[in-house]
Parts: sequence; C-alpha cells; structure tokens
Amino acid sequence: MGKRKPFISVIIIVFNESKNIAQCLSRVRNQQYPKNKIEIILVDDDSTDNTVEIASKYRVKTIRSGFRNCERAKSIGIQHAKGELLLFLDADVFLVK
Repeated sequence: MGKRKPFISVIIIVFNESKNIAQCLSRVRNQQYPKNKIEIILVDDDSTDNTVEIASKYRVKTIRSGFRNCERAKSIGIQHAKGELLLFLDADVFLVK
C-alpha cells in the first residue's frame, strides 16, 4: 500500500504572460502526480494580451484580481485554494518533466 498523496493547489499569478503560460501549464499538467490531486489557480491581474485565453485550454480556475499587487493576488489565490499543500509559481517557471 502506497502513501496517501496530498491534494495540491498550484497558484500562478499572471499579467501579460502569453509567451510563457502555455509551457508553464503544460509542465504542471505533465507531472507524474495524480491529475485528480492537482488544481491550478490562475490569478490574472488584468492581462491585456491573450494569457487567460491560452490558460483556459489547460483546465485552470481563473480568478481576476485587478489590484496589480502580487502579494494581494497570492492572497486571493489562497482564498480559492482547496489544496492541503500550496505551490506558488511564476508563469516563467517551468517544472522539470
């Protein structure tokens, strides 16, 4: 019998990250971890590019912040997170496959 795997909330704060968001989300989704044990929360700070549109293809929960304050956006992500563990990523951080 294996160890119980905790539910993880991956929180990504974004503002105009259309160049990076697909690779970032793809790497999160391709981890060797049960897919039903990961939620991705994208906190968008009023992007003016197509960051949110790109992210929607990766089954993420998108929340609009609009405060243009990274720490406040993190707090908003935490409020919506259901995970036992929280992982904060920047959109230009790509997890190893």
